[in-house]
Amino acid sequence: MKAREFKFNGLMVKMLRKQMGIGYRELAKRSGLTERQILLIESGRTRDPRLSTMCALSQVLGIEVQQLIFKVPTP
Repeated sequence: MKAREFKFNGLMVKMLRKQMGIGYRELAKRSGLTERQILLIESGRTRDPRLSTMCALSQVLGIEVQQLIFKVPTP
């Protein structure tokens, strides 16, 4: 089985949110997601969010969707 080549970076969401000076509740409100979704994303427990979720977050955070994804190094 081939390992995933790209991964979602939930920690980036948390870092950018804090840089904006907003709480997770405010991010949830602005993005249309639930507070639970934000907490799961930021903690890394949501590994493969939907594209629509990533788009909503990137729009609120003022970044491109690609910035929330990173390439996994291959051995």
